[in-house]
Amino acid sequence: MGGAPAAEYNRQMIELAKEAIVEEVGEKGLLDEIITPGAEDFHEFTQAYPHLKTTYLGLGCDLEPGLHDPEMHFNKAALEIGVKVLIRVVQKGLASK
Repeated sequence: MGGAPAAEYNRQMIELAKEAIVEEVGEKGLLDEIITPGAEDFHEFTQAYPHLKTTYLGLGCDLEPGLHDPEMHFNKAALEIGVKVLIRVVQKGLASK
């Protein structure tokens, strides 16, 4: 059946994301990095285009009962914060070129 590749994150992008999180929501919004054993189909892009720099952000949004659960619900107000963080990541990435 095939599968999905494991994630490989770029250290530079991780640092940009950390800076963006702290700038947007302060140190309280930055948690320790985690490593998960899971795969993600998004990483097909990094295999096809190895020059892409990627990272993964978790958004604290009180999600329950779990990701992909048909009864999943979360605090949608957190999406606005996530958008602001992503905008900062893009701005910082463009400024570093």
